[in-house]
Amino acid sequence: MSADREVLIIGLGSAGCRFLDTCSRRTEVALPRAIAMHTDQQALAACAADNKMLLGANLLQGESTGGSQGLGRQAAEADRQSIEDVLAGVDLLFLVTGLGGGTGTGIAPLLARWARDYGTIVICFAIQPFFFEGGVKRSAAEEGLAQLRRDANAVVQLSNQNIYNWAGEDTGVQDAFEKINVALMHNLSATVDLLVSPGIIANVRFSDFEELLKHSGGLCTMGYGEGSGEDRALQAVNAVIANPVLGKDNVIKTASGLMVGIIGGADMTVLEVGRIMEEIPKIARSDVRLTMGAVTRPKWHDRIGVAVFSAEKWEEEDSAAGESAEMGDEQDDSKPTRSPRRRKQQTRLVLQPKGKGFFNDIEPTFFEGEDLDVPTFQRKNIKI
Repeated sequence: MSADREVLIIGLGSAGCRFLDTCSRRTEVALPRAIAMHTDQQALAACAADNKMLLGANLLQGESTGGSQGLGRQAAEADRQSIEDVLAGVDLLFLVTGLGGGTGTGIAPLLARWARDYGTIVICFAIQPFFFEGGVKRSAAEEGLAQLRRDANAVVQLSNQNIYNWAGEDTGVQDAFEKINVALMHNLSATVDLLVSPGIIANVRFSDFEELLKHSGGLCTMGYGEGSGEDRALQAVNAVIANPVLGKDNVIKTASGLMVGIIGGADMTVLEVGRIMEEIPKIARSDVRLTMGAVTRPKWHDRIGVAVFSAEKWEEEDSAAGESAEMGDEQDDSKPTRSPRRRKQQTRLVLQPKGKGFFNDIEPTFFEGEDLDVPTFQRKNIKI
């Protein structure tokens, strides 16, 4: 992926705005252009992100959707042109949102669909609710997840419930969310660096990333770990394997497809990179489809990070189904979308002459040798 590719992060709803708020307050990593979107004016104002968009202002008057997905969709539709102006020209979109409420569940699938209509690759980080938030909200979140798998290229599913896997008795609510957001920030930043920055040993091409997404079945996982000091390379690998914050134990071992990025400062050595690149294949499955790369960050010192983006299952494309889709057969909506849509193009209609209709039995009107009773597009064989 070349540096001129346009990457955008959208933080949608309360969870998305909290994520961008964390990113805006921390300076250890640089992220691409980001925008916070919400229907709730008060929640949007509390977000420290530089760019913000209030959705459905005329409809909701700056209030939340109250958990109504229908209101969320209406709010997005009301500002569709403004949203599409933001999405136009974006090559890769990271969409961060919480599911189960009205804004994330109602609007996220629309944003993903509209972005893909422009040919954008869409990765959605979907945060599931706590169990104690009730069955109704969890059910809505599951429905939203299923819809996102159809409309986005891939979904990385995260769950607030995983906080219980690592939080101590004294862990505050804000601290817990901050820890999740920081881990997500590092993983997302590492993924962007891997795709945008030139690799120092190996490059991960954008086509490699697209291939992983295409075969993922629409659902991906992620992991991130860091190490410092002596033996920091192995520390980073072990941190990815444990990965309690993002809630996926040993994401390397179980994956069928892996994209691994190694990030370090100018002090990162060739031996350290080599050790990680040797260690990962030892842990991964023997049949894993593995892509690896390493990049440097000028401001880093005495730190090495390892970011993993993975597909647990590698689904081969059904060639017969693909041919059927090309012939215009109705697609099965129960299956996740696996490939990016093409950019919008004007449809061309070829209209063939079918006689003169009501003018068949009437003396034709000629001017400069042309029968004016025949429509211009037919006389000139114009394709519309």
